[in-house]
Amino acid sequence: MPPPRTPRPSAGGFPQTPAPAPRLSAGKGPLPNAPEANPSQLGSTPRIPLTLIDAPTQRFWAFAVYGALWGWKLYDWVNVVENQDTSPGLMIKWCAIDCLYIFLLPEMRIPWLELSTVVATVVYSIHFFVNFLLMFNVPVCKACHIFWRPCALTCLDSVHGPLPGYSQGLLLRQGDGNLGA
Repeated sequence: MPPPRTPRPSAGGFPQTPAPAPRLSAGKGPLPNAPEANPSQLGSTPRIPLTLIDAPTQRFWAFAVYGALWGWKLYDWVNVVENQDTSPGLMIKWCAIDCLYIFLLPEMRIPWLELSTVVATVVYSIHFFVNFLLMFNVPVCKACHIFWRPCALTCLDSVHGPLPGYSQGLLLRQGDGNLGA
């Protein structure tokens, strides 16, 4: 059997495509078609059909409702600040509204907005903490002080001036004025 010849360039400058070699079958017929998943059985179809409102529009409205809720929440916060008061009632109201929104959003089954239970719980915990700060009028510097002391010292220095015994977040030794370790 002679060796295969190298394809020669044709008039267009490209070589001819070699003919495929015949394949030997192992005696088996063609593979059967893969079963298709029925979306109605999986429960992953959106509550609002995509033929009625497409997925990007559903995501837009979900974020628009979220933004409107934040606007209403900030309106309540401004009222709390102007009255120089705290409001446990508003705290409970906003925790309930956030809980409903965050945990019912995955039930709408909007594509790309299907949060797992763990993610929804973490997001709700963050909202709970922010609601506490807003509705009890806790300054962010004091809240930061709970979690990270150097940040709180910087915030407090800018608001109230340097604290006694502290200079730019470093402790001064009493008496000699040298920076301590």
